[in-house]
Amino acid sequence: MTLPVLSDTRDPRLRDRVRMGAWGAAWLFVSALRKPSLPGVMIALFLWLMVPLVLTVEVTIVLQVPFSWWLVPLVLIAWALLIVVVITAAYAPRPHRRSYMSTDGSTIFRLRRKRRRRNAAPSGPTFITDNFCRSMRADKGSALAVIASLYDQLALAVDMVDADVEITAAHPSLAHRYRSVDALLEERGKAFPRGVKLYRPRKSERDRDASGGP
Repeated sequence: MTLPVLSDTRDPRLRDRVRMGAWGAAWLFVSALRKPSLPGVMIALFLWLMVPLVLTVEVTIVLQVPFSWWLVPLVLIAWALLIVVVITAAYAPRPHRRSYMSTDGSTIFRLRRKRRRRNAAPSGPTFITDNFCRSMRADKGSALAVIASLYDQLALAVDMVDADVEITAAHPSLAHRYRSVDALLEERGKAFPRGVKLYRPRKSERDRDASGGP
């Protein structure tokens, strides 16, 4: 199944994906400071302190040299570059996923088809909308503004193939803003390690509920 083409967006080039990978890596650290929360701080400490320390110990063991604190910054840089590579690869085009970038190049997100479990009952596809990212030079709320401007196209595309949609909002206030864009979104509990799970029912479910059918 071909994922939809959305007007007012473009396919990100490699340099776009690398740039957004760098912004995404920076957001992993900065967001914990801008919006302090226990899960966010724990994630930041794990990514930017514990992992580099463990990797530094591994390097000393492999190289058979004494532990030196000057190795930590080098390992931290290597770790940050690895995160950039991982995020960059997450936006790469695949048959089951597609990335969309705003025309001004400031915002990117991804739409992917969820893999169905082998024993799952036959149904329409499930789309996962994730990896929202905006550059730090973009205005606050610009990512949500892009999604809002594309909402009619996205809603039509998923309803045409009778798909449901799963979204994870990073925090409750963002979940509330997503629901202000799409009133069909339902909260489905907390996400791991943080955030709120949101679910948009497929069209056949909504039609069945409206008709009072089983």
